[in-house]
This record gives sequence, C-alpha cells and structure tokens, in this order.
Amino acid sequence: MRFALNTLALVALAALAFLVFRLVAPITTPPFRDAQGRVRPNSIAVIERWRINGSVQSVLIRGADVSNPILVFVHGGPGSSVTPVMRRLNSDLEQHFTVVYWDQRGAGQSYSLGDRPPAGLSIATYVEDLTEVMTRVRARFGGRKVLLVGHSWGTILTLDYARAHPEALSGLVNIGQVA
Repeated sequence: MRFALNTLALVALAALAFLVFRLVAPITTPPFRDAQGRVRPNSIAVIERWRINGSVQSVLIRGADVSNPILVFVHGGPGSSVTPVMRRLNSDLEQHFTVVYWDQRGAGQSYSLGDRPPAGLSIATYVEDLTEVMTRVRARFGGRKVLLVGHSWGTILTLDYARAHPEALSGLVNIGQVA
C-alpha cells in the first residue's frame, strides 16, 4: 500500500513538473530544412508575442518561402484556438503560402492564467485586434494583399474585417460560416 501511494505521488509530481515546464518553457516551432538538413533560405518559422490593443497575443508565422502568398487564419471559438490542429492538418499549405496563425485574446498561446476578460469585450474588440494583426502582417511582408481564412466564430470577424478593408485582401475563404 505504501509503495502504491509513493508511486502515485511520484507520478503526480512528475506530471506537475511537466506542466510547469510547459507553462514556462519558450514556445518554438521547427524551421524549414532542405535535404541536407540546413535551414531553407527565405523560409520563416517564428512564434512571436504582439501587444495588440492592450493584450499580449501569440502569432505563429510559417512558410517555406516568404515570397509565397500570405494566408492569415482566424480560428473559431471564442476562447479555443485550433492552431496545433491546423498546423498538423494544413502543414502542406506552408509550402505554398506564408501562413499566419493568430491565437486571439484569451485563446491558445494568447491565454494567460492571470488574464481576465476586459469589461465590454465584444465582437468589435476582436475585429480591432484582427485589424491590428492584418496591419502588422501586411507591413512585415511589404504591404502585400492577404488571403484571409476564417473558421466558425472567426468567420464573423473576417466578414467584418473584409467589409471595412477590402483593399487589403486577395481573397476571403470562410469555413463553417456563422450566420
């Protein structure tokens, strides 16, 4: 009995240590490599934290060639990022696009245990955040137009953004359009 309790305590301690490590360890994303294992020139694989409208938000940018068209993915939710799933299922897109995965405030890597939803949080707040993301992405990549892809809740944000800024877009694709 004592052995079982000690083993259980050890497993619980190891799980807690792993969780703490995952919370404080820097987030990384693997670079694109050529057949010889060297990082491919002109590729991008970064995770950055951007202060957007008073909230620190995570942006993952991946692409085999930064001269490829830009695709910004706006996940559903609110509050639930699908970046890890999209990375796994849509990694082929990163060969043909420079893909920007944005974790909206309060979701995924943009969530912080200390965060509290601001008073008056609204769809307009999220659209303002998306507008800032799009402004920074376009500035970073020479002002090029962006293919904007929304999923579920994200389709509300992408439609509002597209209505206000059609000049910034090369196209709009919405999946699971919220009506």
